[in-house]
Amino acid sequence: MRQKNKGFTLVEMVITVTIFAILLGILVPSLNSILGFRAQRAANSIASALDKTKIEASNRLVGEMKLEKLDDGYYISYYFDRGKVGGESNVKQDQPEKIAPARTLISYVTNDNVTHQMDNTGDSVVITYDRATGGFLPLQET
Repeated sequence: MRQKNKGFTLVEMVITVTIFAILLGILVPSLNSILGFRAQRAANSIASALDKTKIEASNRLVGEMKLEKLDDGYYISYYFDRGKVGGESNVKQDQPEKIAPARTLISYVTNDNVTHQMDNTGDSVVITYDRATGGFLPLQET
């Protein structure tokens, strides 16, 4: 009795590789748009956080926000000055809001044209808006 060969033919392999190449060609542009969407969403979140900080400062003298990288992503939190209670400052930190996954790379440029990248867990920057001067104060890296 003759044993039947159980391998793939060359034609079957060529068809399979062709199908995978076509599917990969369709998938790659979709992945690029998804990654671009995440970056755009993070940029929009930072811009709205800066606006919220500016609005908060209009109600008080100073508004602050903190952009921080944690293990699972980037978070923005706000510091609200609720005035003095019992003669002591009453500054509260708002609940952090996640704006981007950890794979996202966020960088910023300081006034001296030095680019900094937030790539380590625990990296953070505090952005302060001063109503008296009408502008943002120099960044505070923590």
